[in-house]
Amino acid sequence: MIEKAIPVDASALAELHYKTITEGFLVRLGTGFLKSLYAFLIRHEMILVYRDHSKIIGFVSASIRPDGMMIKFLILCPGCLVRLALKSLVNPKLFNSILETFKVPEKSKLTSTENAEIKLPDTEILCMSVDPDFQSQKIGTQLLTAMEKHLRTLGVKKYKVITMESLVGANQICVKSGFHLVTKIKIHGNIISNVYVKKIEPFVDLG
Repeated sequence: MIEKAIPVDASALAELHYKTITEGFLVRLGTGFLKSLYAFLIRHEMILVYRDHSKIIGFVSASIRPDGMMIKFLILCPGCLVRLALKSLVNPKLFNSILETFKVPEKSKLTSTENAEIKLPDTEILCMSVDPDFQSQKIGTQLLTAMEKHLRTLGVKKYKVITMESLVGANQICVKSGFHLVTKIKIHGNIISNVYVKKIEPFVDLG
């Protein structure tokens, strides 16, 4: 069953993220930081979960306007800011990763063509994860479809997803799900990420 996440789900979301998403700097911050982040996203953004009885086996999170989201999170979670500062002292490269992450919304606003710049949609899929034991059941597709329904009710016509070029499986999922590659950006140093965009088709009442 797919439904909106509730505050008590934050811990399970953090554990699933830590288990399945092994690349990126967030996983290096540990499950405690991830739990705080998902608690924030549940309250201020949008997360849908797929429950198998009482267990969360998949989720997708989205932000309507990601600009300033991480700053707002750190303001509301001063303990997380302290945790970031301490980890950055131990690993200075982590600090650069944090700064780059803050710049992502700005980097993914525009893309250039031969004739003009094209504004990319603000709304973005932040993360999607499915327990490996259930990945053959098309749960990711179901979660994306459900998320699109929610976004449609908010008047969103297009949305984007950003994934590292090296993550072959994630890129294949984007293509199979109807996303179109529109540009590439560098987020962490020289690591290239693909920016995909998908149009949300309007609801058609066949009744």
